Amino acid sequence: MQVSLEKLTQAMQKVKKFADDNKNVPGVMLDINENSMKVCYSDGKRAIVEKLDILQGQEPIQGKIVVPYKRLMEIIESCQPSGILATSDFDIEFGSDNIMTINYAKKIKLAPKKGEVQEGEEPEYEEKTVSRFSQKITYAKPEDNIKYGVLSRMDYDSIFDGENPDIWDKSELKDILSRLSTEKNKIIYISRNMKKAFVCNLAHVTDIPITSCENHTVVIHTSVASALVDMLNKMPGDTVSIVVKDQRYANIRSENNEVGIWFELSPASRTDIVTLERYQQKDYSKYRIIVLREALTNVINCAMSVDNNEKTNLIIGNDDENNLVIKIANANAGQSVANEFAVVIEKCVDADGKLKELQIPVSLKVLHDMLTNCKNYYAALDISIDEQGMYLRVEDLKQDDETGNIVAETTHYTISARA
Repeated sequence: MQVSLEKLTQAMQKVKKFADDNKNVPGVMLDINENSMKVCYSDGKRAIVEKLDILQGQEPIQGKIVVPYKRLMEIIESCQPSGILATSDFDIEFGSDNIMTINYAKKIKLAPKKGEVQEGEEPEYEEKTVSRFSQKITYAKPEDNIKYGVLSRMDYDSIFDGENPDIWDKSELKDILSRLSTEKNKIIYISRNMKKAFVCNLAHVTDIPITSCENHTVVIHTSVASALVDMLNKMPGDTVSIVVKDQRYANIRSENNEVGIWFELSPASRTDIVTLERYQQKDYSKYRIIVLREALTNVINCAMSVDNNEKTNLIIGNDDENNLVIKIANANAGQSVANEFAVVIEKCVDADGKLKELQIPVSLKVLHDMLTNCKNYYAALDISIDEQGMYLRVEDLKQDDETGNIVAETTHYTISARA
C-alpha cells in the first residue's frame, strides 16, 4: 500500500494537536478501504479524521487497525526531507504477525550534464536514490483491547453530516480563535444571537464582532481553540463549515470534505455573559482618546522595562510643543526622580472639559495585552466613570471599506479603578 508522506504528515500533525496533552493516548486508528484511508483519533471529547488517497498493492488490505501514536510520529518525523534530500512516499506492507513495515527512500536530483540541454529547453532532473529505510511498527485490531474502544466507538463519518452549516472564512475563524485564546483555562463564546465572539480573561474582556455565525453558537475551551488554530492552518480550501448538534457537540469540516473535527462544547457560564453586558452598558461617550496604537504600545514597553511596578496612572497633559499627550510617570523604590513617557494624542473627546483633571489608574501589563491583541493603526481609549468606579474600553479602529466610517474591529474592557 502506498500513501503520500506529505499527506500523512499533515494528518498526523493535526492528530498531534489533540493527542499531545493526553497522557494515555491509545493509538491512532487507520480505516483502510479500496482506494482511501482514514486517519482517525478520538479521546472521547475531541476527534479528528482525515481522508487520504492510497494505492493498494498486489495483496490489498482493508479494515480498521490501530497503530501506536508515538512510534508512528517518530517514524514520520525522522524521515522528513532535509537539505538536498527528498523522501519518497511510504510503501507499507502488512505482515501476518501484526507487524507493519514502512519502506521509503531518500533521493537527490541530478542536474543534466553541460550540453545536454538545448537553448530554450527546460532542464530535466534525474532522481537518484541514495539511501533506503525499512521501519517496523506493531498494529492491532480495535477489538483486541478494550482501551481501543475510545477510537473505534466514534462515528467519524457523522462529522461530515449536519444541517444548516455556518460557512466560515477560514482566515477569519483562525484570527478570532487566536486572539481569544491568549489565556489558559478560559471559555470562548461565538454567539449567533449576539453576533460576536468574546472571552472573559482574568483582567479584561475581549469582544470581536462577527458576521459568519448565522445558525450555530459555539462555546469552546481555549485549549481546544488553540489546537484548532494550528489545524486550520493545515486544512485545505478557503472556508470551513461548522455545525452544532444537540447543543452539545460541534463538527468542523473542510471545504473538500476530507478533514473533519469534532469536539464537545464547554458549558456556558451566565457569569461571563453578565460580565460582558455590565461593561457594555457603561456610558463611554464623555471621554475618548485616539492614539497611534504602536506608539502607545512602545511607550508602555519602555515604562515596564525600567520599573518593576506595572501599576501606574495615565495623565493627560501637554508636552513642550503643546501637543496633547498621555503621560506615564513612574519611579522605582528609592529613586528621587521619576521616569516620564508620553505619546501624542491624535484626537480626543472631552465632553465636560475635565479630561486633563483625570488620573487613570491602570495596569500597564493589562493595557499592553489589550493593545497587542489589536491589529490596526489606531486605538481608542474610552473612559466611563460612575459610582461603581472607572472603566476603560480599548477599541481597535479601522475604516469600513463600504461606508468609509470608522468602526471598532475589536473591543477590550477592563476596570480601571474602583471609587
